[in-house]
Amino acid sequence: MAFAVVWFVDEVVEGKGQESIGGGASTWHLTRQGFVRGLGLVYAVVFVSTWVQIHGLIGSRGLVPVGRQMEWFEANLGAGWVLERPTLLWLGSGDGALDLVCGLGVLAGAMMAAGVVPIVAAVMAWALYMSIVNVGGPFMLFQWDGLLLEVGLVAVFLSPAQLWSRWETSAPPSRWMLWALHAVLFRLMFGSGFVKLASGDPTWRSLTALEHHYQTQPLPTWVGWYAHHLPDIVGRASVGAMFAIELAAPLLIFWPRKVRMVGAALMIALQLALVATGNFAFFTVLTLLLCLTLFDDRALEKLLPTHLRPLKIPEAQPARWKVWGLRTVAVLMIALGAVALVGTVGRGKALGVALQEATAPISGWHLAGRYGVFATMTTNRREIVLEGSVDGVVWEPYGFAWKPGDVRRPPSFVAPHQPRLDWQMWFAALQDCRRVYWLHTLMQRLLEREPAVADLLEHDPFEGQPQGPRFIRALAYQYRFAPWDDPSGRWWTRQLEGLYCPVSTLPAAQ
Repeated sequence: MAFAVVWFVDEVVEGKGQESIGGGASTWHLTRQGFVRGLGLVYAVVFVSTWVQIHGLIGSRGLVPVGRQMEWFEANLGAGWVLERPTLLWLGSGDGALDLVCGLGVLAGAMMAAGVVPIVAAVMAWALYMSIVNVGGPFMLFQWDGLLLEVGLVAVFLSPAQLWSRWETSAPPSRWMLWALHAVLFRLMFGSGFVKLASGDPTWRSLTALEHHYQTQPLPTWVGWYAHHLPDIVGRASVGAMFAIELAAPLLIFWPRKVRMVGAALMIALQLALVATGNFAFFTVLTLLLCLTLFDDRALEKLLPTHLRPLKIPEAQPARWKVWGLRTVAVLMIALGAVALVGTVGRGKALGVALQEATAPISGWHLAGRYGVFATMTTNRREIVLEGSVDGVVWEPYGFAWKPGDVRRPPSFVAPHQPRLDWQMWFAALQDCRRVYWLHTLMQRLLEREPAVADLLEHDPFEGQPQGPRFIRALAYQYRFAPWDDPSGRWWTRQLEGLYCPVSTLPAAQ
């Protein structure tokens, strides 16, 4: 069946009606180079971002140690857990192994960005990042982690098999692999719009979601603070424009060249708005890279210096067996993506549940994710504030670098770096304390003054003191953006709700 589909599209679609520099079929050498090298930069940044926090998150003395997770996999998934949760860390899960994986990941990303043995570097980066994601517990479960792995796998088949990759010497990229990326972009954008409407959330349907979003999103920005104070009509118009882009622009991906690029421009505009008003780690950068693949060489060559125009297209062609092999792989990946899209559209329904259960055994390979963020809008911002005490009377707050705390500190930009503990504190505030198992470990490690965990915070009130805290508690506050004309110059206002978790103490202090 896959071969039949390949033949049909090859004969009826790919061979006809393409426009390009010389009037023949469109070429995609610059597109491939820009995408692969850009993805290499993303890999390098993500591995660095992960490396600086990995010991505190999943190290041997971290919040969710890798060794314990692998013991759980072995006990609950049986002998086949290595295939269901593939990771190189089954060879060794100590802190040194984590450093090695992150260091090699940075190297692999840099090699991709520099065009040095890109296909080998792409395989390395994909395998190394999957090794972390599959044992990262709640700290590596974000949609963009899966998106990076899915896109990274396509990049393996799209990368040139050369010692040093240059667009003017490499064989043409597989159009089918480019189509596989287009299919990912379609699922990502369309799914994001669909789940908002399908959830039945009244704020999305009434176009009032942005009255809440800027101040309730995980890590706001100061631009978002100003956007929050714009007239309501601006917010409603923005939500309407967002729906138009997320639901309609992806359909333009499959239209002729000029219409396709209009759709790409609309999606790029939406991503730039998200970059300005929120911190979404490397999610928006990945989406922008996917949008890049909608532009062919004729469009991108305008970015080149004048002396390099017009492009000199290489005449080398890949072997026929390789072409058909790549097309077959692309068809299979697009088919898996279609299944994932149906699962997204049917989320919560019998078909969606059945598809999720059917694909569960291969979910650890991240071949096709289900995308759709902020399906329901959070209308109140609850923040957890940790405090320590020596005597149980005087309490000192711990400070996080990026999530709201001090009401006078402006929201900051941090993306594409993702402070994963700060993010998870946002999710924890939406749940009952008893369900957030890693938060109890966090409180325990702070009582123990564990350096790797303390490094995840910006401020430890007991740092440098001979006596550390004997007690620690978690308080819940309601945070809201301060009014535009607040006379005290605050960015936030807050109101105490009460204890979020009971007071904790070390056994020796009881």
